[in-house]
Amino acid sequence: MRLTFAALFFVASSCGPAIDAQPEDPGAVGQPPDLDPPSWSDTPAERAEAQLVAARHRAALPALRDAESRACVGLGDADRDASPFQHRADIASVTLLVDTIPEGVAAPVRELQGVTITFRPVSGLTESWLDRAIECHLARDAAAGHDMPEMPDCPLVPAGASARVSDTDRGLVVEIRGADAAAAEEIARRASRLLPTPPPSVVTP
Repeated sequence: MRLTFAALFFVASSCGPAIDAQPEDPGAVGQPPDLDPPSWSDTPAERAEAQLVAARHRAALPALRDAESRACVGLGDADRDASPFQHRADIASVTLLVDTIPEGVAAPVRELQGVTITFRPVSGLTESWLDRAIECHLARDAAAGHDMPEMPDCPLVPAGASARVSDTDRGLVVEIRGADAAAAEEIARRASRLLPTPPPSVVTP
């Protein structure tokens, strides 16, 4: 896919006797510990609404419960139901992820790959927490057939999306890429709505 761009997006987780000892629960062996949730900036009313809509959707999709049991261990219900990218007030910037492909000295080709999203500092938001939350949502999205109407702006929903979290001097940065041109475009469209003022549209010839 060959694209031109008006501009890049702007910058806007006492032992007892042996006979009394209880056997260890085999199901708990190797499970990661529960994670304390970050102190997101959205209001209780916004969180409650997101949980209600997601609960209705999840009840209709039993496969999500299996995905949660495997990928969402340790996350609270609110963070399973709400995409980490729903917390718009905690997003510092959204930038297009573009690869430049040499094609003659005078006319390099710029190819959209996805987006880079940077979070502001949030109490409790660490690289390991955010990585777990993203893996959880990627698994749930796949289990739902990438049909998540309660998350219209989440860039993790499109089929073919993948993500990588990095802890940088600018904050936690999430690189989200699409497996193909259609996925990259949908990821970019969704991410463009995460900031208060939408950035310039992607222009295709």
